[in-house]
Amino acid sequence: MDASKFSSIIIFVGIFLCLCLAQVKAESEFTIVTDDSEKTCTSKISDCSTTPPIHDLLLGLKGAMGEQGLPGVNRKCDCIPRGNTENDKGESRSRPSKRTCRNVSQSDQKQQWLGKNELDSFKIECVEGNLTCIARENFLPAVFIEINKNLTGESQFVYWNKIASRSLKDMLGIRSSQITWLHGLVNSARQTLRIHGLNVAAQNRGTIGTFVQLLTWNDVIIGSASTDSAPFYYNVVFPDSCTETNSTAKPCEYFDVTMETEMVVRLPVTDIIFNFSSTEANLNVSVENIELCFE
Repeated sequence: MDASKFSSIIIFVGIFLCLCLAQVKAESEFTIVTDDSEKTCTSKISDCSTTPPIHDLLLGLKGAMGEQGLPGVNRKCDCIPRGNTENDKGESRSRPSKRTCRNVSQSDQKQQWLGKNELDSFKIECVEGNLTCIARENFLPAVFIEINKNLTGESQFVYWNKIASRSLKDMLGIRSSQITWLHGLVNSARQTLRIHGLNVAAQNRGTIGTFVQLLTWNDVIIGSASTDSAPFYYNVVFPDSCTETNSTAKPCEYFDVTMETEMVVRLPVTDIIFNFSSTEANLNVSVENIELCFE
């Protein structure tokens, strides 16, 4: 190698090392601290100068703080509960709500879709008292069965599900899995069934429990009065036309059986058992759902 070239390399390396040492010394001498006068201070508190360290010269000095921005617009937020997005308000079958009507405001009480997904969604109605009711349009029409006359005095048990064209579950218009899922969201339930064609007078209200029994969702047979084995029971409600003065002895076209419970697994009713020990004529009996509501 030429001696002149070698000397040049030695000089260049020497200059580079000197610059590096100067940078290290500067960084050890100064700290990134500024006092109120915006002076850059060394590690000694008393040594403050307006001369910045080398790295500040390389990066540039910190600029002055800008002016404060304008205040934001004062608006009231229409808050939506967590998880209740636009996609799960129940406005369509493909986007069902996963919440009952418990927290729905009175202004929003209307029909909506409820379910854990699109395939399991069904229509409900939010009614007064924040009740979640199966939409009436889900209910299938009333079904009629014929009960033949019985003059023997012997018990004649007739199970609705065995002779009717539709079971009570089918008449609800929703599946058992949907009812079971709904049970997990609510604290109480109530149901009303309407029975036509038994020709019972209001004054004979007490006899209904002897020939009409109901099978609950959790497979317990109940009547119109509480017993040791079945404390849950149904109530009988006659229409006003049958309870007016001088009308209580006339056979009623229909009567309602109502039930209300905080043990939600009792409802809805799954079967009706008729026990006719004596009938003088054939009966055309029908049953229809009036309401099935949860809270």
